Amino acid sequence: MGLFLAVAAGDLQTMGPAQPELHSNAINLVIGDESFVRTHGRPVPPGLDEDERIRIHLRYVEELLRRGPVEALAPALRAARARNLDRLSDYIRRGEFPRNDDHPDPRRPTFIDARGRICAVGYLLEQDMGRAAAEAIASMHKYAFLREIHSPVWAAWAKSSGLTFRELETIQPEYATRDTSPTQTFATLERVDGASQVVAAASIPFSHRGLGVRMEMFGQYLAPWLSDGSEVWYMGMYGAFSANLTDPAAGAGISNSDVGLFFVRNFPTWGRMILRNGFIVPTSTWGQRAGEEPEGAIAQRLNDATLVQPPTTGFRFSASQMLIYPSGDCCSVRIDVGADVLPFLGSATRVTPRIGAGLGVDLPFRSSSPMFAITVEGTMAWLPDAEGALVRKGQVAASVRLLGQRHTWWKRLRPGIMTAVPIGPGLPAWVLGLDLQLLVGPTSYSSCWYETTCAW
Repeated sequence: MGLFLAVAAGDLQTMGPAQPELHSNAINLVIGDESFVRTHGRPVPPGLDEDERIRIHLRYVEELLRRGPVEALAPALRAARARNLDRLSDYIRRGEFPRNDDHPDPRRPTFIDARGRICAVGYLLEQDMGRAAAEAIASMHKYAFLREIHSPVWAAWAKSSGLTFRELETIQPEYATRDTSPTQTFATLERVDGASQVVAAASIPFSHRGLGVRMEMFGQYLAPWLSDGSEVWYMGMYGAFSANLTDPAAGAGISNSDVGLFFVRNFPTWGRMILRNGFIVPTSTWGQRAGEEPEGAIAQRLNDATLVQPPTTGFRFSASQMLIYPSGDCCSVRIDVGADVLPFLGSATRVTPRIGAGLGVDLPFRSSSPMFAITVEGTMAWLPDAEGALVRKGQVAASVRLLGQRHTWWKRLRPGIMTAVPIGPGLPAWVLGLDLQLLVGPTSYSSCWYETTCAW
């Protein structure tokens, strides 16, 4: 308690001389990008996911420190060292790494960021000294390298940690200024965002024509796709289908399925681009004519309404751009364009275009998890009527989703609620939707490609 009060009084002591001009463009001030180079035998590739870069560094340093000599340490320090390395392993598994909120350096240590995510060394200190002590240090030294921290709490804890000052500096990552990993999942726009996930959704149109249920699965990345001589695109699989529980007279059925590949490119400074190339599989089980789709299916996802046809085969294309707010991952804007070409096998080929846009915002609860993600979205599609002519139909929607942490399976569950107003002939006046998103695989784009074991 006395040490904590000393921090609040003025941080009078220091571990070493202050060096305000310190900079590093690598992941670590002491060893640079040695962790990635030694692990994979090549330089850090463009577009590598930031969380994965941090994870690779921390795993490398953990293994390095576990091999370090401990014979000269007193028993208490030896036990503290083992305890802190176990804590570091837990921190890596949690995968909740901070970001440089607003420091002008492109990479900078960040003790605790605006969303309450704490750095690796800060986490070790927090386990012994408590969150209040960590936040007191962060209030004075948010962007400091360890050698720049003037704090008796920090000095005392470092001496008792069982780790040398250089070893602690070797752990400390430098975090990127901008984040290209948004947490928003849009309710009515494309769900393809790169994460390995299963989404089950149901929507109730407030009319007489029943319930629409949607199931979507987006798989793990298969491999990087080489572009311009560097690994900047990544490829994955997806699959989706809809069940429609309509009124008793119309019965129930499963729509045509949508399966294919998606490609994602991360742009480290401003966002990501997503391409989707799918194949419409004729699995429909009802015999309604085009233009007589059950409202439940259209209500859940207007963009997928062209799939709700008699058995047909075709292609589905889309391109999405996600723009990330440059000061962290609190906000994103998504713009979608796409088209279906169907039927591929049939008397005529029809192209049905669609467009959409949305804004997503995370509520910035400092030092708190879970959080909430809010989206506002709009879509427009040109869908066939009973005579085959294309009719413009639209939808405006809003959603709220609960965001949990990722280090346990139940915290990967992300329940959401959506309300939408479809606009166009043959659509319900109002829709209420519920869905449940489950992150089922590695939480970053390249976990299974760059690592020998996936970061589940």
